[in-house]
Amino acid sequence: MPKTVTIEERAVPWFWGLMSGGIGLMFLAFGFSLLVKLTIDSLRFFFGNANAPEHYIAFPFFIVISILLGVLLVWVFINPSKKVVFDAATQDVRVKYRYPFGYTRNDVFALKEIGQPEVVWHRNSDHSEDGYWKLTVTLPDGRKVERRPLDSTTADQKEQAKVWRAEIEAIRQ
Repeated sequence: MPKTVTIEERAVPWFWGLMSGGIGLMFLAFGFSLLVKLTIDSLRFFFGNANAPEHYIAFPFFIVISILLGVLLVWVFINPSKKVVFDAATQDVRVKYRYPFGYTRNDVFALKEIGQPEVVWHRNSDHSEDGYWKLTVTLPDGRKVERRPLDSTTADQKEQAKVWRAEIEAIRQ
């Protein structure tokens, strides 16, 4: 009998995470390119005979804003997740949500309050006959946590989801 079962998934869907990461990298590239340009112009001014750059006032502001915004958007891509731990010793379920920008939420539920884990077929709306099997657990507050097997065939996915369901049911005993 397992002592704990852990389900972890991303809190932000992959599409939004990738969009955030891509836009964040663009802001970082823009900020660092401005930093390089300002550094080169400053060196030319101090050690050469070039005129003072006209962008001394605006560039530092744009550099700081674009680098900070880029770092925050990349962090949104990297950081968020949901983690659910079914613990046999304490007979509880710990749920930890890490949202973008460092906000976390920790909930603890009694194991008996959790709904029955279900093995569910998720039909992919993009393809007429495509989909996958997943394990779905409903929390007492109505939120659902899902775990999808990464196996290639649907039969293997269903078997893996059934194994996870059996592990959770074994903890309830």
